[in-house]
Amino acid sequence: MRIVSKQREIELGFVAARHGLRPTGKQIFVDSGGASTEITLCEGHTARQSISLPVGASKLSVLLEGDPPGLLTFARLMVPIRDAIRNRTAASGGAECSL
Repeated sequence: MRIVSKQREIELGFVAARHGLRPTGKQIFVDSGGASTEITLCEGHTARQSISLPVGASKLSVLLEGDPPGLLTFARLMVPIRDAIRNRTAASGGAECSL
């Protein structure tokens, strides 16, 4: 087993999904895992900008109630997502760019 950096995680996720992107035009690729979510802005098959947020499916799933979850339950997920985006962009002085 080998632990990879956040940057490498972003790169590997993007490479795995690149074939599914449109060949031209601006797109957003979102890779949400258990503990983090990587968002990459793309032009065609080329990554232009990316950010990793410390919120993922397993962290967010503990906030879901009901089967199926109701609209207000889904709205509750926006709070940790918003906070993660605010904290990340404030720490980097604006949008973070990689790749």
